[in-house]
Amino acid sequence: MRRFERPKKRYSKAGLAGLEAKRNGADAEAQMEMIANVYMNEGTAEICKRYEPYKCVSGGAKTFKAVYAGKSGCDFEIWLPDGRSGHIEMKSREADRITKDAIDDTQSAQLTRRMQWGHIAGVVIRLKGIWYYVDWSRWFEGDRKSHNVKQLGEIGTVIPLRSGLPDLLAILP
Repeated sequence: MRRFERPKKRYSKAGLAGLEAKRNGADAEAQMEMIANVYMNEGTAEICKRYEPYKCVSGGAKTFKAVYAGKSGCDFEIWLPDGRSGHIEMKSREADRITKDAIDDTQSAQLTRRMQWGHIAGVVIRLKGIWYYVDWSRWFEGDRKSHNVKQLGEIGTVIPLRSGLPDLLAILP
């Protein structure tokens, strides 16, 4: 019996880079969700993933079809027992640097509002396996268009690991 297989999708260089970035980001977000579960069980914080907004256009027993409904803003919301709350945007790269414009306009506006209202507003970055936290008020410091590892260490804080997961609460002010 002859077996038919779907031909494998071919990607351009840019497409492969985008796919790798998507996988890398999903891995970083999964690690943040794991530490969020630890915090929830301890009662020390509640960190919730914010998902992309989709609108259902049709659905059956086996399929769900939706369209992208707009920009979602920051990746995570955080609430602490002392009453502090805010938003955190996460970026992950296997490169040596991250561009300042990696934060889009919607995320930037949201983080700016949180900062103006006195809430937590920060960016968590994972570069080559090292985690950093940068307060939004310091993200655009300097004339350069990007931040490398050294610069992230100057404007932010290295996040220590706890059982291999980024321990965000260890460095939040």
